[in-house]
Amino acid sequence: MKKLIILLISFMITASGLKGDDLGGAPGSFLRLGLGARASALGQSFTAKAEDGYAFYYNPGALINTRNRVVSSGYQILALNRKIFNASAAINIRNDASLGLAWIHSGDDNLEGYNIDGEPTGHLDNSNNAIYLTFAKNVKGDMGGIGLNFKYVQGKLLEVNTYSVGFDVGVYADLLEKRLKLGASWSNIGIKYSWDSGEYYNQGGTYSEEFPNHIRVGAAYTPKQFPGFVEVDLEKCDDLDFRYHLGMEFWVVKQLGFRAGLNNGNATFGIGLKQRFELLTLKLDYAFLLSPYEGLPATHCLDLGTEF
Repeated sequence: MKKLIILLISFMITASGLKGDDLGGAPGSFLRLGLGARASALGQSFTAKAEDGYAFYYNPGALINTRNRVVSSGYQILALNRKIFNASAAINIRNDASLGLAWIHSGDDNLEGYNIDGEPTGHLDNSNNAIYLTFAKNVKGDMGGIGLNFKYVQGKLLEVNTYSVGFDVGVYADLLEKRLKLGASWSNIGIKYSWDSGEYYNQGGTYSEEFPNHIRVGAAYTPKQFPGFVEVDLEKCDDLDFRYHLGMEFWVVKQLGFRAGLNNGNATFGIGLKQRFELLTLKLDYAFLLSPYEGLPATHCLDLGTEF
């Protein structure tokens, strides 16, 4: 077990100097920045292990792991004054299916506008929202699951609004007495933004842009007598090369856990706290993510959740 931990830490240190790909520039980029402090601290390696309120984002099929009622909320502070807020809820239905609802909001409160003479005109309204409705169903008892997201996405820049609807699908499997978990998901099926600025500007126009297909596969393994797990994910978007994600979680005691990972070569760290009460369990998670770009500050993620 010690050799396994030393090997993972050594790999993280060696690979952390690699630079990440640019996630900006394509529609829906706010949905590819990662979500959830726990998953972010694990380098976004969560496709197979997703077992909380964030399963909708990484693998809707894994939402079947929700055994009770789960409510989660999170807040991320990113570079360049960007912020992401999310809230989600999920419920298990007769140990045979799970249903979830989630909302993601992304915005920049300090985007400054300028006129043709270079004079400031005030703050510009720039925001994105996504709403997920998720359904997951057991397959072959409790050996796996399949899930579907119905997704509504809305974008706003100045007075121009656009929206679209689409789907995500995911599958999940439990093997080796549930010590090995496998997962795969395909996101942004059929989503396309259509912008029309002609109504607001004399020389405006109409153009469309499709969200890139987003495919993830992952495997998580829990060694015997190890209070945690390790996971490796691969991710592919239409407009990007393959990306890898590696994470490890280790619980010192039942109430305190530590996490570390690599998000395509960028080091991530985090901590988790949880306390069981008579009627519910409270969870608090934090993640610290080094920026892949020199000169930009780190990202901070904070989540609060409950299970009852």
